[in-house]
Amino acid sequence: MQAILIDPYTQTIEVVEYSGDYKDISAMLGCDLFTTVYAEMPDTIYVDDEGLYVEDQRFFKLKGYPQPLAGRGLVLGSTDDGDSTDCVSSLQDILDIVEFCPEGTSVKPMMTVHPLEDVDTLSDNELLEHLGVLKEELQVSKAMIEKAMLRMLHGGKGYEN
Repeated sequence: MQAILIDPYTQTIEVVEYSGDYKDISAMLGCDLFTTVYAEMPDTIYVDDEGLYVEDQRFFKLKGYPQPLAGRGLVLGSTDDGDSTDCVSSLQDILDIVEFCPEGTSVKPMMTVHPLEDVDTLSDNELLEHLGVLKEELQVSKAMIEKAMLRMLHGGKGYEN
């Protein structure tokens, strides 16, 4: 399937083929663990989950996203069930929203704690809204979890609906 690779080391953005095997995402990103970034675009961007801890790291920025992203990024589309698919964005779309950070840029990992008052009185939806989780993200996450659980129940093999 078609994907777009953002490489801040070579400062290139190119269309690449993705096999559909999640292990290939790690290989393409050059990392052990990856995470997803949801920006104001129809696709998902995969990045190194431990990228902020890599020495001599390179970064890129996305228009409208609050912080630089560490390492390479892989742009893929996703289905309503959370499966990867061809990216919707064109190469030009990604070229228009990516800016490479200068060598030597650093971002310190940090965690912010936001106290919740009267958390016991909040509904699940109010709590998720307060935490900034969008309903669409929650539905995709639920679908991905359900699919993973079905695969585990069937010994890692495919399953019939």
